[in-house]
Amino acid sequence: MNRIGARLSDFGKFEHPKELFTKVLAHGYNCGQLVLFKSFNEIDSYQSAVSDSIVCSISESMADNDFTIPVLGCYHDLQDRSQRKIILENFERYCAIAAKLKASCIGTESSFALKENFDKDTINYVLKLTEELNNIAFKHDVCLGLEFCAYHPYSDIKVFEKILSSVSHPEYLRLIFDPANILADSMLAKQHEVMKLWVSKYRHLICAVHAKNFKFNEHGKRVRTSLKEGLVDFAYIAQLFEFYDVHAPILREEPYVDNEEIEKDDLEILRALCN
Repeated sequence: MNRIGARLSDFGKFEHPKELFTKVLAHGYNCGQLVLFKSFNEIDSYQSAVSDSIVCSISESMADNDFTIPVLGCYHDLQDRSQRKIILENFERYCAIAAKLKASCIGTESSFALKENFDKDTINYVLKLTEELNNIAFKHDVCLGLEFCAYHPYSDIKVFEKILSSVSHPEYLRLIFDPANILADSMLAKQHEVMKLWVSKYRHLICAVHAKNFKFNEHGKRVRTSLKEGLVDFAYIAQLFEFYDVHAPILREEPYVDNEEIEKDDLEILRALCN
């Protein structure tokens, strides 16, 4: 049975880890994606110092409640060349923290900007930087989790294949599988084909699944919905997970975590994904 969890930043910021875990556990979740500065008041950014005491407190709360961290977030705009030094420094520090928390991976995406096609030079730059991040992860014996998005340099399965073949330590690469992000608007009609390709080829590398959904508003823009109402076919993804025997934590992304009606609907889908 896969674990069901959440994006912990959706629950707000807290003074002490016990406060966060008390709230998250009350919703029935037993794992979560953690971004430290989005969850704790004493940490302002990825550059902020992270005290040993808060890392110990997080570890203790996890152990006391059989709670796991599938993804320790260290999300950066990798394509921003002016941030290269800061990105590498932050990854070095956060890999050490991930090891202490026994996180399944340290996670990132490749851009904060969304656009249809990044130029080849930008993509190649991001791939070279990913090679360096992979080396840092290997040094700390932590896996590097990559989150793909159709509108980022980490755009599609071909890019993932290129990364796997170019890094020095492919055994330290993992996939943060986010169906809503992987699907470009133009892919929705053939989403079963796209999802089946990803899951059939890389099911063994999926370290976490981001569960969120969307529909289009009257202006043609994506807006969030419950998992059941949206355009991403999670019922089909559940079938794929069962057929290909995917075992990965399912992490609900929901900015309105206290909406009981939406949560009830979402939990039906989350349980179906846990074959």
